Amino acid sequence: MQTAKHATINTTWVAAMLILVGSSPVFSGEEGKARRPKVASATPTTSGSGKTERPPSFVLVSSKHGEERLQAECEPKGRKTVSCKFVDVTIVGPDSKKIAGEEEKTKAELAALEKDPDKLTAQERECERTKLAQKEKGEHSPQEQMEQRIREIEAGPKESDFMRELARPADACSIADQQHMTAVLFDHERRTCTLLVNTFSLEFTRIGPRRWLSDPGPQGACNLVRVYELTGGEQKSEALWTLSEKTITVGETKSFLCKGMDKEAGQQETWSWQNPDEFELPCEFVDYTKSVFLIN
Repeated sequence: MQTAKHATINTTWVAAMLILVGSSPVFSGEEGKARRPKVASATPTTSGSGKTERPPSFVLVSSKHGEERLQAECEPKGRKTVSCKFVDVTIVGPDSKKIAGEEEKTKAELAALEKDPDKLTAQERECERTKLAQKEKGEHSPQEQMEQRIREIEAGPKESDFMRELARPADACSIADQQHMTAVLFDHERRTCTLLVNTFSLEFTRIGPRRWLSDPGPQGACNLVRVYELTGGEQKSEALWTLSEKTITVGETKSFLCKGMDKEAGQQETWSWQNPDEFELPCEFVDYTKSVFLIN
């Protein structure tokens, strides 16, 4: 789901992380009464079959493979209108193609450095001067500092191995050491995921039995026009919904930010309560520094 199209809501990081494990907050006593998902109090609608139909109050859906999870709480805005506040969490796997390109570029730079004796010698001398200055100040070696850091953060076995391997050549200054560190870093990137956490609001209007439509109009710098629809599950339960997003058109396609966005016109994406509640990670680590948190 793209991020530029959404309005804002207030939410918490705790709620976002609960989505990752497929659960919602559970509280007891008076706190529980205050913090449980609110149930819409709009006037119930009678469907064609004569059954009473309530508007959406709580939505919990996943993408086809489970890497994206959306949760929403909805409140009535009118007899046939509800406003839903969404938290959207996506686990983004490693971009192997991008990593390979960056690794090749770094290797080429190191190869060029190796062919320039003067520049390489100057770099090695600077490295040696730094080592000597650290020794004179009585500072711990890189390996000792890393071991201390491992103990401080109580790193797991895989993270500890990575940190030790990264520090192993840190007190050496040769081109071979730099090549080793480069290999270690890019190998770690291939095993690292990031998160995309986004919050937004949508207003839905009832258009038929257990069918609610949201058409917020042109959104973002590219004037994307998308419509969203909530439809009831097969069991016709108030909690079982499917959310679909369809891109109708793209108003701006010539600017740098919007280049290629016209390809999205006509595309549709669907999240459902029937999709997986679990996701097999394509990685071993999560890098929060490279993750994106659009919490409003």
